[in-house]
Amino acid sequence: MWFSTLGAGACRYDGTTFTAFREDPDLIINGRPARSHVQEFFEDRDGILWIGCSGGLFRFDGRTFINVTRDGPWPVSSQGQKSAKAVNPMERFERMMPGEWQVTFQSGTNQLDRWQWGPGRHSALAQTYGTDAIGNPWRALQVLYWHPGHKQIRLLGLHPYIPEIGKGVSKGTISFDGKTADGVFDLRQSGPPREVVRKMGLRWTFDRPDMYRAKLLENAGAGFKPLGEWAYIRSKSLSAFPPVAEAASKPSGRFQIFELLVSHTWEATGHWVGGNALDVQSTFEWIPYVEAIHTRTIAHARDSGPMHVLDAYIYFDIGADALHCLALSDQGGVYEGKVTVLEGPGLRFDLQSYEDSDLVSRIVQLDFEKNGTLRHRVWAVEDQTRTSMLDVHHTKLRPMND
Repeated sequence: MWFSTLGAGACRYDGTTFTAFREDPDLIINGRPARSHVQEFFEDRDGILWIGCSGGLFRFDGRTFINVTRDGPWPVSSQGQKSAKAVNPMERFERMMPGEWQVTFQSGTNQLDRWQWGPGRHSALAQTYGTDAIGNPWRALQVLYWHPGHKQIRLLGLHPYIPEIGKGVSKGTISFDGKTADGVFDLRQSGPPREVVRKMGLRWTFDRPDMYRAKLLENAGAGFKPLGEWAYIRSKSLSAFPPVAEAASKPSGRFQIFELLVSHTWEATGHWVGGNALDVQSTFEWIPYVEAIHTRTIAHARDSGPMHVLDAYIYFDIGADALHCLALSDQGGVYEGKVTVLEGPGLRFDLQSYEDSDLVSRIVQLDFEKNGTLRHRVWAVEDQTRTSMLDVHHTKLRPMND
C-alpha cells in the first residue's frame, strides 16, 4: 500500500512497517531543486510503478526511484526495445516479504512458511515448518525464480518423506500479479509401490495485505479439481523452528560428502580468468527432513561492501534418479544440472546455464585437498572444449554458530 505525502516523498506499508522514499536532494529539474510533493501513482501491466511529483516523473525499479524526462531513460528490454518488460517479474512477490505466514489445518496441526529474497531479488525462498498429527516435525522447501531462457517464473518444491507416500519433488511455473497467483506443477513422489507423477495446481487469493487463501488442485484426467483450501495469516514476529531430531541433523546416505562442508564458513580470494577479482564467503546448510543442501555465497567489494551473489540448492531429483543442483545468481543467472560425487573426494556439477536468454554449459568442480582447503574450479564448455574460468582455494574459517 502506497501513500502520497506533501514534501516527504512516497511511503509504502508492507503490512508490518512503513518505509519512506524520497528523491535525491541534490537532484535539479528545470534549474530548481526537485520537490517531493507526490501527486499520482500508476502501476502498469508489467508491474512498474510510475509516480508523478511536482518536480517531475519517476519510476520505481523495486529499489530506487529513477527520474524520467521526455527523453527517458525508459525501461529497455533484452531485445533493446523501449519496453516495461525489463522490470524484474519477481518484484511482484514483494508482498510476501519479509516474514512468516501461518495456517492451522482442520486436524489441529500447524504450518508456517518463512519467506526471504534470493540474490538480486531474482528468486525467493520459502521454508516451511510443520508438525504431523502426533507432533512430529517436518519441513519443506519452495524456490521461485525467474528463468531468463524460458521467460517465466518457475518453482521448485522439495517435500519430506511421508510414510506410504515417500518423498516429493515438484517442478512447474507460477504467475502472480500481486493479488492472485496461479501455478501448475508436476509432483513426483517416490513412495511405494512405485514412483507417481501427479498434475497439480495452486491458486492464491489475497483478501487483505496480511491474509491470503491458498487452494490446492489436482488434475487426475478430468480437469483440475480442488483438494483443499486454507487461509494463511501473516505473523507479527518470527517463530523459532523447534530442535531437529538427532537422526536428521546431519547429511547421510547420498549426501554424506556434504558433512565436510556444512556448519562452516568457507572463504576464497583470487581472480576470474580475465582479471575480475574474487573475494567470497560461502556457507553450506543442511535442510533436515527435506534432505537438501542450501549454499549461500556473499561477495565482498571495497566500494560496495558485502553482496548476496549466489544461492544454490542440491537435492535428489526423483525423475532423474540423481543428485541435482539449481543455482541462482544476483544477476538473474540460472544454472541447473547433475551433481556427481567423486572419489577424490570431490563434487562435479555439469550445469546448463542461462545468464541471459542464451544457453551455455559450465562444469564446476570442488575437490577436498589434504591440507583442509577446498579447490574450486570452473570451466566453460563449447563443442567439447573446456576453457578455464576460475581456479581458487577455499579456506575453512569457523563453525557457523560461532
